[in-house]
Amino acid sequence: MTSLLPQRLADRLFRIVLLLVGTGIVSAVIDAQRLAIPKGKAFSNLFNLDAENNIPAWFSSVILLAVAVYACLIAQQDTEHARKHRKLWLLLAVLFVILSLDETVSLHEAAGSILEKYSGQRTGFLRFAWVVPGTAFCAVVGGLFVRFVRDLAPGVRGQVIAAGMIYVAGAVGMEMIGGAVYSRMGHSALYTALTVLEETLEMCGTVLCIRAFSGMLQQAAPQLFAPPRDIAPLPQRAAPIGVDGAAA
Repeated sequence: MTSLLPQRLADRLFRIVLLLVGTGIVSAVIDAQRLAIPKGKAFSNLFNLDAENNIPAWFSSVILLAVAVYACLIAQQDTEHARKHRKLWLLLAVLFVILSLDETVSLHEAAGSILEKYSGQRTGFLRFAWVVPGTAFCAVVGGLFVRFVRDLAPGVRGQVIAAGMIYVAGAVGMEMIGGAVYSRMGHSALYTALTVLEETLEMCGTVLCIRAFSGMLQQAAPQLFAPPRDIAPLPQRAAPIGVDGAAA
């Protein structure tokens, strides 16, 4: 269970992120036809950071769902912050479940297609139409959680703010910059690099949030992170008795 301690868990998840970023870069090079390797297309399909239904998308979905689980567990604890903001903790869990679902079924892209259908295709920073409601959504959620974040312990507060800024910079900021680049240059090497950076920031922000929330949960419920120390040893089996009364 010691591997679930916040520092070790975050370190291991960050290593996975680095591995996925590395394979994503290789995948991008393969797609650009600058690297010819056997089964290269299959490798690219599995590790392309700008694609859906593959390993990076699955990993992103899992860690977002993990944040939702941590938020739900923290909401059940008898701490001052949980008592004061229990409903917001549960709302946060719901939001991260939706984000996890989005990584799996691309809800934001479907919303963007609908917006483009009725408002027309845009160019520049608003090339991907979903960033308009996405930015508004981030602003509303940010305003709703101001007191929630303010009441966190200083160390946790800093990690949560950093995690949120990193995630939004990737999900919305890089998407807007990528839209402007795509409008002018199409699916260029620069656009591909921006998509890699976008997914990297999203995963790093999520892992940092896991580190913050797991640290909070460890303080509130340390029994979840370590086995109990007072487990009695299992009784030893008695040796069978032979016909002469001696142990066999």
